[in-house]
Amino acid sequence: MNIYDLLKDIKEGHSYEVITTWQGVPIRIKLKVKWVSLRDRFVSFDFSECKFRRAFAEEKVYIKLGEIYIECDIFSNIRDELVLVTNAVSPPPPVIMREFVRVEPTENKPVFVSFCIENECIGPAKAVDISEKGVGVVLPKRDIEKLFSTLGTNIKEAYHNNIPLIIEIPGEGSIKAVGELKNIVGKEEGVYFRLGFKLDLTPPDLKKLRNYIINRQREILEKLRTL
Repeated sequence: MNIYDLLKDIKEGHSYEVITTWQGVPIRIKLKVKWVSLRDRFVSFDFSECKFRRAFAEEKVYIKLGEIYIECDIFSNIRDELVLVTNAVSPPPPVIMREFVRVEPTENKPVFVSFCIENECIGPAKAVDISEKGVGVVLPKRDIEKLFSTLGTNIKEAYHNNIPLIIEIPGEGSIKAVGELKNIVGKEEGVYFRLGFKLDLTPPDLKKLRNYIINRQREILEKLRTL
């Protein structure tokens, strides 16, 4: 089924689930359709009672039609109307497929991660996001080189290495984890690199991390309501 056939099935006055993310937290709300333009592939939603308007700004947006998802870009989000331009039928968005919610720490209360190998620790570095099962960290190139040198490996052979981590959680103290390196992404012309780790935690430390994530998710949603 192509995008035009799907748009024909969208009814004015009916409500549909619209999905996006805000600081890593999934935002799933039902909005009522105001009008549909087949020629321009536009769908307009009534935004007047939406408490999470600010979330619909930069991230991708998806319309859910039964078991089908349509990937959209935001054409306009002014006043009481959200207009989306529909691009294509999409697999379920990543935020739906994730087993665990991923949150972004605040600047004034960051999550710090240190990499401890034998008697040497590298860091602490700020986490850019964290979930119960994973953490993303950005490191400058010099620290990356030091880390891989300590591991006795290079960037091409570093994947799936298990590295002992110390994670400092605001309000919960420090926890220990083993991080399996899952991805490496260069940033800013190779000056910085983002490392993604799969986490293995003891039950007591997992509880501390879970408490932080629940509280952080609540903070994000409360702040979003006020914007």
